Amino acid sequence: MYCNVQDIKDDLTDKVVAQLSNDENPNLVNEEIVSKYISESTQLIEGFLRSRYSLPLEKEHSIIKKVCIDIVKYELYKRRGKVFDNIQNLYKDGISTLEKIQKGMIILDEGTSETRPGFFLVSDRKPVIDKDKLENY
Repeated sequence: MYCNVQDIKDDLTDKVVAQLSNDENPNLVNEEIVSKYISESTQLIEGFLRSRYSLPLEKEHSIIKKVCIDIVKYELYKRRGKVFDNIQNLYKDGISTLEKIQKGMIILDEGTSETRPGFFLVSDRKPVIDKDKLENY
């Protein structure tokens, strides 16, 4: 898990998390529902990370924690049927961050230099203007 129930409470406040998570008593946080969304968010995040990193990650990364919190917040608001624009933007930014990590545009400090993922750019494209054409100019 990349975040926990307390992280969500710290980000949104106990009252808001209680209202979003508990159908019967809106003054009490339903930790089971929040934990379910944390678990689902963790699986989503690991789906992006799996192709580039060995799981579970060895270190805690604040960027992954923030993405996890933002996804959980989005899911909690979506559960109530009203996702505010700022919450939706945080979700979209989080998914964008995960895509960048997956593509190698953002690199997590994981493993050693030998085990850290890398990538190669291979191109077999023929030049548009070859040496013969250049000689005419």
